[in-house]
Amino acid sequence: MIEERDFPIGVAHAVLGGPVEVPTLDGGKTKVSVPEGSQPGTILRVRGQGFPHLQGKQRGDLHVLLRVVIPSKINAEQKRLFEQLGKTLPVPDLKDKDKTLFDRMKDILG
Repeated sequence: MIEERDFPIGVAHAVLGGPVEVPTLDGGKTKVSVPEGSQPGTILRVRGQGFPHLQGKQRGDLHVLLRVVIPSKINAEQKRLFEQLGKTLPVPDLKDKDKTLFDRMKDILG
């Protein structure tokens, strides 16, 4: 059986990646590696840390749902750093996001 847990991480952690400790069902903690460039809603799988199977001693997987927390208030230095970073990052291209498969094929074939 699969258990899913929400896990909040900061913007910097989502961008840079790295290890985090997530709570397990039995009250312990386990280390999980957040991949660099993780997007909100990314699901990480931790094998063998979910619910126990009804028959047998094996356990299912624990799914960790990353919730990227955007700060609602930042100080002047943080604002300056975000503005500086924003100038160096590419603008995301979302124009193809809502295209259907047929529209994409039409673009490819001309």
